[in-house]
Amino acid sequence: MNPNSLPAKLKPLFWEYDLNKLDPLTHAGFIIGRIMEKGRIEDLQQLFKIYQTTIILEKIQNNPNITNSTKIFWQNLLLT
Repeated sequence: MNPNSLPAKLKPLFWEYDLNKLDPLTHAGFIIGRIMEKGRIEDLQQLFKIYQTTIILEKIQNNPNITNSTKIFWQNLLLT
């Protein structure tokens, strides 16, 4: 695996993309939004291995790919 690519186990969430072309730094908002909205527990575990909690909180603030209810849930969970 390319160290700058997503783990293959996340492929079902990003089926329409080449995982080697999704850069975790450049596409952080999109990746975090997709996993937060559609991911399973295993996917969320991968998310927290890839990103620090502060980055996740920053990227969900104004992310158009995340519903307000999901934003509120994660903000409450991660800020307590």
